[in-house]
Amino acid sequence: MTDHENGPVARGGPVVCRRIPEGTEERVAELYWDAFGRKLGPALNPPGTARGFIAAHLHHDRGIAALMDGEVVGVAGYQVGGRALTGGGTRDVLATYGSFRGLPRLLLLALLSRTPAAHELVMDGIAVSPECRGAASGACC
Repeated sequence: MTDHENGPVARGGPVVCRRIPEGTEERVAELYWDAFGRKLGPALNPPGTARGFIAAHLHHDRGIAALMDGEVVGVAGYQVGGRALTGGGTRDVLATYGSFRGLPRLLLLALLSRTPAAHELVMDGIAVSPECRGAASGACC
C-alpha cells in the first residue's frame, strides 16, 4: 500500500512512513539518543532531559520512520530548507537547561550544526533499534 503524501509504504517488511508519525516522538528520541548520545551528550545530558528535549522539538516532516507492528524501529532524519528532524532554538535550550547551563550547550550545539548549500539535502542521522540492526527485511522484532 502506498500513500504518496505521508506513507505508510509496505513492501513485505517494515511499514515505511514518509514522516514521523504523531505520538511516536518519545520512541524516535530514544532511538536517536541511543545512536547519537555519545556525540550529543556533552550538549544535551543528562539522558532523560536530552531525550525529552529531542522529543519535544522534532520536525515530523523531516524524517522517515520504519515501523514494525506499529512501533518505530528505525528513523532517518534529514535537513533541507533550513530545518532538520531535530530542532529547538536558543530559547528552547535556555528554557530547558537554564541560562547558566544552557549557554555552553548552545556553543557545543553550534559546533555540531551543518548548513547545507542551496538545494542540498543533508542526512542528519539514521538510527535503528538494536534488535533490528543487521536484520533482513521483516526479520527483526
